Amino acid sequence: MLLGHTEDLAEYAEHGGLMEVEAESVAYVVSGMAGFNTSAYSVGYIAGWSDGDTELIKSTAARVLRTAHQIAGILTPEDDATGATEDVA
Repeated sequence: MLLGHTEDLAEYAEHGGLMEVEAESVAYVVSGMAGFNTSAYSVGYIAGWSDGDTELIKSTAARVLRTAHQIAGILTPEDDATGATEDVA
């Protein structure tokens, strides 16, 4: 959703491989940030949708990382990120 892949289904039909590479790459990075190793699934999935085109994968890096960090910000409330804690009575 954050990548905008569902906004134009005709665009998805034309560039579905690129969009799947982006989406799974984001999922892979975010899962890794959460401590999960999804490489057994993700690497093959990404390789399949990219047809092994490493340049295609590299071309998605900026969008993938920006979106992964956006999700990380949502999952990590600002108070947690700064080390602040709340007193719970």
